[in-house]
Order: sequence, then C-alpha cells, then structure tokens
Amino acid sequence: MKNQIGYTIFFVSVVVACWAMRTNFDQDVIAQTRVATSEADLAQPMIESKEVAGLSIGIVSLDPSGKLISETQHFGHATGSRSAEAQSATDETLYEIGGLSKAFTGILLANSIHRGEVKLSTPAAELMPPVVTMPSHGDRGITLLDLAIHRSGLPRIADNMPFSKTADPYWDYTSQLAGEFLNQHKLLRAPGKHHEYSNLGMSYLGCLLTRKSGADSYDAMLLDRLTGPLEMSSTKVELNDDQSRLAVGHTEKGAEATPWHCADTPGAGGIHASIADMNRFMIANLKPSDDDSVSPLIWRFKNMPNRLVVNSGWGWDGRLLATVRLDSVTVKPAGFLQQYSSTENSIWASVF
Repeated sequence: MKNQIGYTIFFVSVVVACWAMRTNFDQDVIAQTRVATSEADLAQPMIESKEVAGLSIGIVSLDPSGKLISETQHFGHATGSRSAEAQSATDETLYEIGGLSKAFTGILLANSIHRGEVKLSTPAAELMPPVVTMPSHGDRGITLLDLAIHRSGLPRIADNMPFSKTADPYWDYTSQLAGEFLNQHKLLRAPGKHHEYSNLGMSYLGCLLTRKSGADSYDAMLLDRLTGPLEMSSTKVELNDDQSRLAVGHTEKGAEATPWHCADTPGAGGIHASIADMNRFMIANLKPSDDDSVSPLIWRFKNMPNRLVVNSGWGWDGRLLATVRLDSVTVKPAGFLQQYSSTENSIWASVF
C-alpha cells in the first residue's frame, strides 16, 4: 500500500465480549464499556505533529437499552493542503478503503451462494471466460472457497503487472492481463493446503462472481446486492461526479499521493466509502436487521465455522481472544493496516 495514508479512518466498535458471542449480559456493564481515551485525545496529537493531515473517526457503540448508536467525528483537513483553502472532512468525504474491499467481496460470495448461483465447492474453472484456464495441481483444482480463504496457491500479485505508473500500480491491471497470467501459471502446491495471502485471488474472485451474476461490472453487482439494500450510497468503485469528495492522501514525506485505481479487478482493494457508510456497514455486521435480506446474510456467513480455521476467510480475519470474562470471537475485515482490541473491555478498534 502507500507509504503512509494521509487520512486515517478509525472504525471503533464498542461491544462487550458477550455481544460477539450473541450472549445476554448485564446492560449496566455494557453502558460502562466505553473507550477510555477520547477521540480528540487520539486525533489531535497526530494532526499537530503533522503525522496525518486529517482523521475521520466512526464509532458504533451499544447503549444500555441494547441499541447500536452511530457517531462520527472529523479532525484536520480532507482535501487540498494544510493551507487556508483546505477543506475539513465531513460525513460525505470519500476514502480509499483498500483491503477492506475484500470483506465486501466475501459478502458478495455469500450472496451468490444464497441465490443458488454457486457453492463454496464450485470449481473456479467452471466460471472462467472461454479463453482463460484456471491452474490446478494434479487433479486438485481451485474452488471458490480456496479463493475466498487465501488457500488457492495463487501468489499475492501476478508477475505480469505492467507497473506503468508506480504511484498507481493497479490502474491498468485488467482482468484480461490476469487471465493471461492464469493461463501460464503453474501452482507449486495443491490448493487448500496452505494459507498464502493473495490479492490476485480475491480480485479474480470478484471478477468470477460478477461474470456469474450477469452484472455489467463489479460496481453494479455491489450496488444491486449489498450497498443498495444497506443504503450505503457513498460506497462505490467508480467515483465519476463524486471525485471532488475524495480525501487526498499523502506520502511519508508529506507530498500529496496519487489515488489508486483497480481497472476492472477491484474486488481486493478498489472500493471507496464514507465514514458514515462504514458505520452502517459495522451496524449490519454487529446486529442483523429484520428489515432486509442482506444483514442476516452478513451475520450468517461471517460467523460460520469456516472462518475460525483460517487466517483470512471470506475477506475477514478471525481471532480468538481470551478476555477476563469469557472467550470471545473478534472478527475484523482483512486488509487493515492495523487493528487493536482491548481484551479487558472487548473494545474493537480498526485503523487503516
């Protein structure tokens, strides 16, 4: 990823351990389980030291009645330099969410299974374009599950990336180039044997699901099946008229960084979103709603046993945390630069 993201987003989900386990717990204790340090205490030193130009913080917390409460705060600047012309971040500011895109691709896989279009055991070869052959090892081919849990045997990135723009390395890596790589690639081991993080595998999973769905693009499938039902109107791949809402990142030396693009293979890292939309996404994952078909689907597939036996599954990382009260399961989207969890208060905080 970029040397340093000039705008860091904190997604802080304040939940006690029993909530993650879907267990009843004393609401008075829940009410007292809050972030000990204020958002300003976290953000202002980073702004003042010029470590970052701006911060957007999204918090979802559980109130004493059991209702999830959404809050956002913004610090510093989102666009332009630190000059007088710079604009502050708002709930409408868009950010490149990077590897968090994998969690969305994992949910789209769950959606495709729910619709009966595919199964976890579906060989990827069955969904390939006619001119592309998915590599195999002996008689063991790559399944959709292998792609989703980073056990396909495919490398992190392909060796035929043009890198014509070093500041925007994925902008011209198309599904056609990915297909050319797959046609000549030889797997070193059988799929399903070992975990090997693969941006290539997850991005191509997005291509296969798009192709199977009949959608014109990954973006169109995302809108129809996930962001539309969850009313996440600012979450998208292509910005078009919303380009002016995009926060400007900075390099380690403070220079403005070039935004990244993912051609037609955005499933591993090409989505943009606002902090308000990411709060909606957190709520959908923490407490499924009975009012739509997407939230229960998220909960069902995010918490199925498969995710506990892999390092990164369905675009999520599973971690078992021993707390002072009980053993709990904390799940975070894969691809964050950093992630913090308080084992004493079961506070989930992710930073990217």
